[in-house]
Amino acid sequence: MADVRVETRHRLFAIVTLGSLLWLSGCGGPAVRYEIIWAEEGQALFRSDASLQPGDEVSLSRETVLVHPATQQVLGTIREELGRSQVLMVQGNLGVLDVSHVPTPRPGDTFILENKAERAAKPLLRSLGQIIYVSEHDDQAVAEIVPSEMVQPGADVIVGIPEQVIYQKDTGIPLAIRMRVGATGKVQSLATNSALVTIQLQPSGAGQHIFRGDRVYLGELPGFSVWFVPPDDDLIEYLLYERDYERALRFYRKRRYTEAIEALQGHLKQNPSPLEEVRLLARCYQGLGDYPQAVTYYEQYVAARPSEVEPQIQLAYLHLRWGETTKALQRFE
Repeated sequence: MADVRVETRHRLFAIVTLGSLLWLSGCGGPAVRYEIIWAEEGQALFRSDASLQPGDEVSLSRETVLVHPATQQVLGTIREELGRSQVLMVQGNLGVLDVSHVPTPRPGDTFILENKAERAAKPLLRSLGQIIYVSEHDDQAVAEIVPSEMVQPGADVIVGIPEQVIYQKDTGIPLAIRMRVGATGKVQSLATNSALVTIQLQPSGAGQHIFRGDRVYLGELPGFSVWFVPPDDDLIEYLLYERDYERALRFYRKRRYTEAIEALQGHLKQNPSPLEEVRLLARCYQGLGDYPQAVTYYEQYVAARPSEVEPQIQLAYLHLRWGETTKALQRFE
């Protein structure tokens, strides 16, 4: 029995015998095929269109190209059936499948629609705006909404925490942003002649915190804690460069210095030595009583901004606490 090389769409290679081929291309119908662009943790992301809705049942498969090892001639393709799945949600031109009960798909795997959901899907989340203020106890927030949105008191909202940018592996192009529910709530009141709304919040669980810059969406996500939105430059910048600093600032104000330092360290990996973050690190270490570390960061800040008085005073104070009287006096000269 002749050997045939198998070449998948991901340029992976294996050897199979012709006797093991169970399904050859050409047997399928003309059904529209949708392509998986990312998959992880029981969910798969795909490019959607208006014909799909949550609840639709689909059939997943993986196409493999057969190549003759000697002549490199393409002999045909086989399609491996991965199993049946269901559309969880559709947001704009992005959709999500539940793949928790089938082998995890790979980018390039495809699926076809098998059965339409009996009921029409509920309206999806709509972007409402972003948080500009959060109360001390995370139970109330003020959001600035986009002018085109009409919202009434009592409307259900979700505060979304941007969690991950999903990139196309070969090009590095952003495909989507994964959002996680940080809190649910209702619109409490609207400011007169303003695009500001007050939201009564119910945090989704222990450890979740809402911060200035997190996004607000109108609607509900019953049964889900994660969803995806199309790539947005402002949201990507907020996730990668700004959110950790907002977290650190709130933790510092609550005197949770260790958590503030952890948030700042994550932020500094993306933003090497920005001055405001350096000063905040100095204050956090000072709050913990770690005076040598506080002095190190204050000195970095003062070296860049020698004319500012307050950091010089803090440095002098720390030198005195550390018993370095001469250095403290030099700061007052």
